[in-house]
Amino acid sequence: MTIDTKASPALTLQYLSRFLIEFCKENGIPIEKALENTNINSSSIASIPRTSEVWQDIKLIENIIKTAPHIMLGVEIGRSARISSFGCLGYAMMTAPTLGEAFELAEKHPALMGEHFIFKIEKKGRTAYLTTSSSDAPLTIRNTLTDMSFFTFIAICRDMLGFQPDLEGIYFTHTPSPVAQEQYKINLNAMAEFGAVESAIVFKSDLLEHPLPLANTLCHAEMRSLCQQQENELSPGREWFDKFTALLGSSLKNPLDVEQLAVQMHCSSRTLRRQLSSRSTSYRLVLDKLRFEKARDILSHTDSPIEVIAEELGFSDRTAFSRAFKRWCGLPPQAYRP
Repeated sequence: MTIDTKASPALTLQYLSRFLIEFCKENGIPIEKALENTNINSSSIASIPRTSEVWQDIKLIENIIKTAPHIMLGVEIGRSARISSFGCLGYAMMTAPTLGEAFELAEKHPALMGEHFIFKIEKKGRTAYLTTSSSDAPLTIRNTLTDMSFFTFIAICRDMLGFQPDLEGIYFTHTPSPVAQEQYKINLNAMAEFGAVESAIVFKSDLLEHPLPLANTLCHAEMRSLCQQQENELSPGREWFDKFTALLGSSLKNPLDVEQLAVQMHCSSRTLRRQLSSRSTSYRLVLDKLRFEKARDILSHTDSPIEVIAEELGFSDRTAFSRAFKRWCGLPPQAYRP
C-alpha cells in the first residue's frame, strides 16, 4: 500500500500565515522582521486569507528562522497542528473506520490536505514507513518542512487515535546541535537518529488497522461526500489554472501573449480572460507573480547581476526591472539579497 498526498501549490494548511505571526508575538520575534518581503503589512494581519500564497508562507518561515535560529520552528508548528486544521477532510478522517483508511482518504483529496503537509506512507510487511517530500522547497527551509510534516503526522494521529502512537524510530537527514537533538528526543518520545540517508518515521503496520474511537458510518459518509464536492470544485479550476501558469512561465524572457495562450488552452482569448477574471486575477497579474517568484529565487540563491536577471525575466533594462520589483514588494532588488 502506498499513500501519497502531494498537494496543489495553490493551497496551504489553514491559517498557517496567521499561526506563524501569532507564534512570533508569543516568542518575542519582531513582527516587522518576520513580514519582510512578504507583501503582508502588520496593519492587515487580521485580513490574511485562509489560504495564503505559498511563497508568503515560505518567506515568513525563512524570516523567522533567520531572526530566531534557536527556535525549532518546524517542531513547534507540527506540535500545534490538529486534525481540525484540515476542515471537513479532518472530520472525515476522524470518523473513518481505521487509521489507514483515514490516510487513504487524505490521498484522494490532495487539494484539501495542504501544500505544507506532503508525505507518503508505504507498508512493507509488518513495518510501515512515512517519508516526506520537500525537494521543491528552498534549501533554507527543507529541514523545517520535514520537521513540520513529521510532527503534524504524530499530532493528528494522536487526535484520531486518542493516544500517542507507538513509533519504532524516527530518522532525519539533517544533524542539529547536541542540545537540539535532545529536544527532538524529548518531544518525540521515541528513538531519533540524525544524519540518515532518508528522513522517515517507522512504525508497526498494525497501527494502520487500528480502529478509530470516533468512527461513525453515517457522519463519515456525509463528510466524504462534502470532501468530494470541495475537491471537485477546486480540482478542475486548479488544473486549468496550473496549465495556464505553466505555459506562461515556460518562457518569461519572451512570454506568450493572451492570443497565443488562448490557442494553447484551446479557447478564445475572451474566454481565457473571463476564466482569469473568475479567479480574481488577470494575465498581467499572473505574469507579474511568476516574474516576482523567479526574481526572488535568483536573488536569494545566486550572484547574478541585476542586468542579467532583468534580461532573463523579459525586461528591457535594469531600470524597468528594478521599478517593477519595488512595486511588487516595496524594495529594490539589490536590497532583497540576503
